[in-house]
Amino acid sequence: MKVPVNSIKSGNVIEYNGKLWVASKVQHINPGKGGAFVAIEAKALREGNKLQERFRSGETIERVHIDERDCTYLFKDDTGYTFMDKETFEQLTVPGDVLDDDQARFLQDGMEVVVSLYEGAPVGADLPKTVILPVIEADPLKLMQILTNVVGNAFNYTYEGGLIKVSARLDADQERVVIAVEDTGIGIPEEFKPRIWGRFERYEDHALVMDVPGTGLGLSIVRELVLMHNGDIWFDSELGKGTTFFIGLPVKQPNNSQQPHEGVGRGS
Repeated sequence: MKVPVNSIKSGNVIEYNGKLWVASKVQHINPGKGGAFVAIEAKALREGNKLQERFRSGETIERVHIDERDCTYLFKDDTGYTFMDKETFEQLTVPGDVLDDDQARFLQDGMEVVVSLYEGAPVGADLPKTVILPVIEADPLKLMQILTNVVGNAFNYTYEGGLIKVSARLDADQERVVIAVEDTGIGIPEEFKPRIWGRFERYEDHALVMDVPGTGLGLSIVRELVLMHNGDIWFDSELGKGTTFFIGLPVKQPNNSQQPHEGVGRGS
């Protein structure tokens, strides 16, 4: 069945160039200049090889019929993500490289999802439109400062028409919330990565190209504020493709003398 390419979601099975593909990641991109397009990453259903393709927003594509089952999420292991059919109690495992990372990060024990199957084999899962995360114990002003600095940094180093995405998920142990700030900016050079948390450190070549003001104190301050909350911060970056900063904060602060801030309030 021909459908607009804009309607394709992760887990959909499409027919393209004579092969069946399972969409693992779908991005809707409007570059500002030129027409919008849809970038699809997919895995061949039978052969296992991967596809990266861009389609104009107005194009159509063949979507293959799939079966859907209401399931409950159980666990993740080396084989993938395992769900249980709510009607038959059969366990279904969706391969780890098929489920979109943006979806997988929100999976919670017992979450109700719709698992897609093609000829009896699980090929994807649709999560609820919304998830509930716990309120974390944090100084709300300092938490706002953390997010303002990290999001501002992403904005400063992303060209016009790029994407910045902020998301949050609950860790598997349900004791920590991980906030991710992802951009499609210019990325961080390998030689600068070890210095990124230092005071007054910034990569001047990029700062000059992007016309970024500042002293290089922002990320150093962010790291101090995160550590103050017994959290941690790290990043993944690829030059020319973008950067994602991850901020892990405990849901509850320890009730002992090591608690970093006497006036810890409740923020989200």
